[in-house]
Amino acid sequence: PRDDPEAHALAQLAKRVGFRIIPGLGERVIYREMFPAGLTMIDSKAFGSMGLAHVAARQELREMMAALQLPEVVEQAPDVAA
Repeated sequence: PRDDPEAHALAQLAKRVGFRIIPGLGERVIYREMFPAGLTMIDSKAFGSMGLAHVAARQELREMMAALQLPEVVEQAPDVAA
């Protein structure tokens, strides 16, 4: 909840220091199940059919990535010296 003292102090610090507070990832069983196999929600194509837990976790990851406001990465072929 945003009403707790820690959240308020963090919001004040964010204004002073200059960082953004974004929603993170919750504690989900699906993350613990994927971890031993070295998988993340980014690897969701490896799961085959996805249940509700997968869909919710993937949406949570999408929201966090959108909140980060990272620039798009465009892959380029490496320059090859002739």
